[in-house]
Amino acid sequence: MCSALEKLEKRGIQRGIEQGVAQRNEEIVCQMLRKGMRKELIKEITGVDEATIEALRKEALM
Repeated sequence: MCSALEKLEKRGIQRGIEQGVAQRNEEIVCQMLRKGMRKELIKEITGVDEATIEALRKEALM
């Protein structure tokens, strides 16, 4: 039983880390967009897809 609880806890921690990384990536992309970097360059550097970059561009310009 403990093993199952430990696995769930590890998954929860992993999800938290992944969400934190994703949020930080979004912040970085927004900063790049504000500084005028091209979408293609941002995609190459960060690995974030174009649709996400476009959505973040709209958010960054607000």
